[in-house]
Amino acid sequence: MNIEDLDYIQLADKRLKKRLVRSGEQVSAAPMSSLPQACGAWHEVKGAYRFLITTVSRPPSW
Repeated sequence: MNIEDLDYIQLADKRLKKRLVRSGEQVSAAPMSSLPQACGAWHEVKGAYRFLITTVSRPPSW
């Protein structure tokens, strides 16, 4: 996954963008794996799930 693929996405916090890129790279490296399998380390899995919960539960700020 190229970081340029995600440039158009605007998030409220730099950390969210960093997590998006990291999780995207992990999932694209193992697309048929579950999220825990793709992320590997527990802290990466936890971060990916927190990212999903945070970004899905917040309405966009247009």
